[in-house]
Amino acid sequence: MECLFNLLFYTSLLCLPVLLYFLLFKTNSKSVYYQTDWFYLIKLIAAKKEIRKHQTKYKNRLKKLKERLETEIFSPNLESIDTQTFHGIDSDGNSLNFKLEIGIEKIAEASLHLRLKDGNTYVFPGEKGSVQTSLPKTAWKIAGLCIETLEPFRKLRITFNGLLKNISETGFEKIEHVQFNFIFTSFCSPHYFPQDIDTTMYANSLASCRWRDGSWKENIFVYGFVLLSNDKKYPLSKVNYQMRHIGENKNFPDCIKTDVKANNKIYKIILHLNKRSLVSSCNNTKYGFEYYTMTADCIVNVNSGKAIVEFWYAQQGDEMFIPKPKLCDKKVDHLPEKLVTNIDEEESLILNLTGGKGNSLALLVSLNSSMFSVPEGFIVTVKAYNLHLSKNTELSNLVEALNRICCGKLDGHLKEACGKVVETFKRDSIHPNVRKEIDTQLEKYSKETEFFGWAVRSSAIGEDSEDLSAAGQNETFLACRNQTEILNKVLACWASLYTYQSVQYRWQHGLPVITEMAVVVQKMVKADSAGVLFTCHPSTSNPSQMVITSNFGLGETVVSGDSDPDTFILNRTWDGKVCVLEKILGSKNKVLEITSVGLEESVDNRNCKESWSISDKQAVELGKVGVLLEEAFGNPRDIEWAFYKNKLYLLQSRPITTLNGWSDFELSHEMDTPLRTKKAFFTTANIREVIPKATTVLSHSTSVRCTDWAIQKFAQVNFDPLSNKGIIIHQHNALIDITISIHKNVRSEVHVSGLILDLAIFGHPVLDKKIHEIIKNRFGIASPFVLLKDIYRVMKNSWYDIVSDAKKLVDRVELKLKKTDDVPGIYKNINDSLINLGEVAVCHTKTSAVSVFYQIIAMNIMLEGKSDLTTEHISDFACILSSCEDVISAEIPKYLEDIAKIINQEEYSDEFLNLRPRDGVEFLKNHVNKAYYLFNEFMDKHGHRSLHEFEIMEPSWRENPDLIISMIQANVKNQRTTKKDTKNLQDIVNNLKSIKRKSTRSLIKFLIQRIRVAVGCREQTKSEMIRGYDKLRQAYRLLGKTMVLEGLLPSENLIYHLTHEEIGSIINKRNPTLITKAIRRQKLYPIWKKLEFPEIMPEVPKPEEDNSKILVENLTELCKGTPVCTGIVRGRACVIKSLDEINQLNTGDILITYSTDIGWSPYFPMLLGIVTELGGLVSHGAVVAREYGLPCIVGVQNATKHFKTGDMVQLDGNRGELGKI
Repeated sequence: MECLFNLLFYTSLLCLPVLLYFLLFKTNSKSVYYQTDWFYLIKLIAAKKEIRKHQTKYKNRLKKLKERLETEIFSPNLESIDTQTFHGIDSDGNSLNFKLEIGIEKIAEASLHLRLKDGNTYVFPGEKGSVQTSLPKTAWKIAGLCIETLEPFRKLRITFNGLLKNISETGFEKIEHVQFNFIFTSFCSPHYFPQDIDTTMYANSLASCRWRDGSWKENIFVYGFVLLSNDKKYPLSKVNYQMRHIGENKNFPDCIKTDVKANNKIYKIILHLNKRSLVSSCNNTKYGFEYYTMTADCIVNVNSGKAIVEFWYAQQGDEMFIPKPKLCDKKVDHLPEKLVTNIDEEESLILNLTGGKGNSLALLVSLNSSMFSVPEGFIVTVKAYNLHLSKNTELSNLVEALNRICCGKLDGHLKEACGKVVETFKRDSIHPNVRKEIDTQLEKYSKETEFFGWAVRSSAIGEDSEDLSAAGQNETFLACRNQTEILNKVLACWASLYTYQSVQYRWQHGLPVITEMAVVVQKMVKADSAGVLFTCHPSTSNPSQMVITSNFGLGETVVSGDSDPDTFILNRTWDGKVCVLEKILGSKNKVLEITSVGLEESVDNRNCKESWSISDKQAVELGKVGVLLEEAFGNPRDIEWAFYKNKLYLLQSRPITTLNGWSDFELSHEMDTPLRTKKAFFTTANIREVIPKATTVLSHSTSVRCTDWAIQKFAQVNFDPLSNKGIIIHQHNALIDITISIHKNVRSEVHVSGLILDLAIFGHPVLDKKIHEIIKNRFGIASPFVLLKDIYRVMKNSWYDIVSDAKKLVDRVELKLKKTDDVPGIYKNINDSLINLGEVAVCHTKTSAVSVFYQIIAMNIMLEGKSDLTTEHISDFACILSSCEDVISAEIPKYLEDIAKIINQEEYSDEFLNLRPRDGVEFLKNHVNKAYYLFNEFMDKHGHRSLHEFEIMEPSWRENPDLIISMIQANVKNQRTTKKDTKNLQDIVNNLKSIKRKSTRSLIKFLIQRIRVAVGCREQTKSEMIRGYDKLRQAYRLLGKTMVLEGLLPSENLIYHLTHEEIGSIINKRNPTLITKAIRRQKLYPIWKKLEFPEIMPEVPKPEEDNSKILVENLTELCKGTPVCTGIVRGRACVIKSLDEINQLNTGDILITYSTDIGWSPYFPMLLGIVTELGGLVSHGAVVAREYGLPCIVGVQNATKHFKTGDMVQLDGNRGELGKI
């Protein structure tokens, strides 16, 4: 026994060192992703604890940062950088990958891989396929690539305008100009690391790695999320792949197979890598990398698609990137008290002291380049301007009065006010302290022998910036000879700040009217030739082409456009080599030269006309300087230059501001909803009744967004505040996705309940086998549990008083509007109200669902087990709906009819009809008190309603009662009593022809009562929702007026062409770029309003082409639709597509139109019958037609094209037919 113990003891002594070696020192040579060791359980417990701490830390950080995370670039340090990455691919094979990093000292690096479906592939030029540079300021801009946040976490604009290498060509390197602009719109809320990843999977992956210290965070792990077809998002909870083996040693596999788990469901993923599409970039610095991307065909379970696969490899190179610092203005906390500075002084680098032009010249001087010179001179600073203005009370008062006139706070003529300010500036004497400083500067140059006078040039704050050039808005004076002339011209420059054109320019761009100006006083150059250089082609935006325009003498003739200059087009390679590509000899009909006595202009000089103003050598020299300045400033430049005795002088350098502008196409599609798949169908039905035309961007970001939230919360049961999925926007028009919002839950076969739902919404069957199959493949067959859950959800809402909830929510929206409210206060009140208004929209969505639900139940019961819907069923159901009373929409024409009746009874009809609508209210007040009382009662109940009720820009009836007066006049002129036959409930049930069983009639009798209540509730919640939106409308009206008074907007109507978020941005900081964008939207809006869309659109929404030329003579068959109110009538057709054409309507017409909304209601009493292209059993036209007993059919496709006004037609409301007589 003792021997056995001794054996075990000595064996343990031998094994212990080996065991300790394997536990403490031996590493895993296989480097697998999942491989447990003896300490796995301990590490798992420790990892979970640390990960939760890690996740909590970042959650708290995110709460503090909020939108700053998207809008700010955080100052990089030695331990961290800020990064933007993008990966995108479409079904055609076009793909884009880029990564943009900003590190310490504003050093930026970018890689870009662009593949097109035609086989062309592009990367940045050079061997590495990446680019490194320093930035002039911290912004997502490098080498032509620009990322702009339009709305945090919702929308980015990504643009590129630069040179890329086409690597699809073999045998030679081809550099091409590539330009793309696109808008990235989020489809779901962001997924954050590490707080949103699965804690258990994260801990498992870390516990499976070999670590024994605090280095656990450095281990490789897998994370991600799954976005399902129902738009729900889940983090990955398991991945069964050894990730470290993929692409090891750059041996890329042909295929990657893995299973991932999310929401307790396994997804089998197969990636077939397309190695021919392989693209690489690299960085050979100390913390370098190799970056490989390729496309792949992807299969997830049974669904196929496209994918991008990326491989990153760290590599430690020996290259050292030493960036050339970019030129930028000097930042100071307080401006120095200097009235005058030399151009070459350090204080001249302060932009807010020396203005745009002065600062630019100071930056050019700071380059100390041997390639060019900057003429000497000095700058009269903004401190001098402010001193002069503050010591002149009359001038200060005139400037303040001008500002008040411009903002509308004071009555007066702006042009006259501008003239007074300019005249007062010019007749003044400059302040003695300023004059003394100018005299001191001039004294320095008094003994120079070669002197050709001074140029005195305006240098306003804000001009010559990247956002705004303001070129030519303020004065420049040449060849000033003495002190008196210079002092007068300084005053004239200051005065030019308040010329009518300059004030209007600032006002139209949302800039302050009262601003500041410096003045540059610079020695003139007796130029042999001069002109302008654009370092990027100003017309094509091609950065490989530089354009020079030049003339003999001074460049003023080129800048002003008074002469036809010579034009040189230079070719510039990606690495900065320049040569002349093309040149065009100009007529140079005018030449302006400077002489010892001043300026001299020569006209039609033959020698000048036939000679080149500069040589090719000088053109190339200019091009090289252009490359230098573009690299120094970090953007394309517009440079004014002059040659004198073959020496190059630079007179000005400003950014080119027109290269990154928005195209009309971008503005038309900027609000478009992203589409995840082409396997979808879209419709205008139902939605076009409430949003019949394109809406303004303000409405998109407020009323439409609130309604979208409501649809998401109720119809889709998956609310994501950062996406639009309930209402699909295309070219600013609203649509509905049939597959998600209407028919999401389907059975194994097309069921009659789906067709009944179609009748309620479309007015005719839409759900066919093709749509059904797409829905089934996307969402699967709805289980009985899901269907019961939906039924329970709707039934539960039928038990609550949702109308009262809606009223309370709207009453809670107290915006407390006062004319004395300040701009930030009004905006904050509006912002706070949007959540409540979203909940009001939810109330309306609930009551609409309850109403449709009861109708579907009733129709199913009426079928009595049959699977086919007949016209008889539809006609009977129309009779049921026509029995629904107390409908708000139908109450409106009743009021107007009663007012008209009173006017006729009191014999004021002739006088009332001859009134201008704007005088109508006063007439009723003074002559027809009873009608006036009824009119006020109508306004109290329905004054918040309007024609396009979701459009914030549209005036409500309360705001514009002229519309109602016109409607009353129409009723007075065409007085017609229209009353439907009232039947008791039992009579209605007894008259239903399609029902055969007594038990069915009993059930229908019960359901009719529920349907009546549901229809009334639906109309009331809609009215409350519109009342809430009207409160929003009034708040924006006041905000627009107040922003004009504060000089933030040039006109109050422009507010409708800014999103809610953009308005907030302008309030926080004036933004002339947004103002310009809004003005362009305003011009394009009428075009968007004219767009028409077909009722059903597969794959991608597309507007209709102009097919209005369908010949009505070709109509050989009856047009058919869904009858919603019975009866047969004959009469004159009146074809109207919008209320703008309502004057064509006569009493006794049969109205044929696209769709109707609340604004059409007052005209219904004039009609014999109604036909609409859009609409279902519960559409507006159907509801009001039933209230008036007017025969009505809906869903009659192309009715407005098949008939014309004046046709004699027969409308059969029993069979749903319309034809010519």
